[in-house]
Amino acid sequence: MDTTCINAQGVRECFACYLQDKLGMYADEKDIRNFESVLYRIKTRQADNNSVEDLCKPVFMEPVLRLKGEPCRILEVRNLYALLFNMTGFINISRNEAAMILKRCFPNVFANTKVISINKSLTRYKFEGMDTGMKIPYLRSSDSQYFEKMLNKYIR
Repeated sequence: MDTTCINAQGVRECFACYLQDKLGMYADEKDIRNFESVLYRIKTRQADNNSVEDLCKPVFMEPVLRLKGEPCRILEVRNLYALLFNMTGFINISRNEAAMILKRCFPNVFANTKVISINKSLTRYKFEGMDTGMKIPYLRSSDSQYFEKMLNKYIR
């Protein structure tokens, strides 16, 4: 088998594990797999064929993501900003495209929020989020290579 396919499949598996690690306490595994599928379609799209907006679909339908077993605790929206901002280089998207992904994949969480506001918020918490107790902290870099190196800890 082609080693490129093995490496790409390995990266995809690590990416799926990363999303499960970050969202698994708040969302169903099926929703996380659907979200991973949307993000990977965006990552592997041909530059001139599909817009990010066309590849997105509603995945998480709840108005908030609640901690399993403790429904009074919710995942703050700033954690979703960090999640998408961290992978902008990896899935080769702009901040505006990351905002569209959040708006489309989390339609009820961002029901009353415009894409431009989400775009601005993607970096609003970055400097305070790197050193605080955010559930999904900002990485030091949103560079693709940095993100892929971070994914190495999810190799099974």
